[in-house]
Amino acid sequence: IAKLIPFKISDDVEYLVNIKENSIILTLINNAGYYYDRLSGEYIDYSKTLSVDISYMRKGEVTEIKELWSGKTLSKSRRSINVNLAPGEVKILEFSF
Repeated sequence: IAKLIPFKISDDVEYLVNIKENSIILTLINNAGYYYDRLSGEYIDYSKTLSVDISYMRKGEVTEIKELWSGKTLSKSRRSINVNLAPGEVKILEFSF
């Protein structure tokens, strides 16, 4: 399946890839370290925070990488980026071309 995915992702995170006309949206989810039990409630093990390296592996120039929930531009004209994901955290990144 790695041949079909346009990204190389360094850590074991859940991810979704959506393709738009001039961009690709990458959703990252850290399922490690977040636990919920209906009797005892929520437990978060912050030692499971991940530092994830993401590289775009296809041809084409990446003009911008933006985190969509915050609207913050993380990078301009780079094919790779590093993001931190706390347990249970979701980040949605848009790679524009």
